[in-house]
Amino acid sequence: MVLQIQKGIYDINVESKIEWMVKNLNRSGSTTHCAILVFLLLMGFILGTILGEILRPFIPIIAKGASAEISPQTFHLADTFSLTFGFKIHLNLATIIGVIIAFMIYRKI
Repeated sequence: MVLQIQKGIYDINVESKIEWMVKNLNRSGSTTHCAILVFLLLMGFILGTILGEILRPFIPIIAKGASAEISPQTFHLADTFSLTFGFKIHLNLATIIGVIIAFMIYRKI
């Protein structure tokens, strides 16, 4: 069923508007996939690090890694508000394995 409303020079085709909305709803699925990817990668980081710490006494090489950090900087604004920024990341072999497994799980979904 096509509903057309004509008013002056405007011609509105309701069916094409509905098709446009459905097409855009399908695009929002990519946002969901992105959220799933971020969640799985974070879980890969966390579980890989935990696994590396658990297996450290048995397999010492799996817990060796590298660290990178930006030291915390504090900004004071008008004596009532202060903001602190800092970042530290520690990657080890188990963390990288966890991230790779998480990405493989995402590709299977």
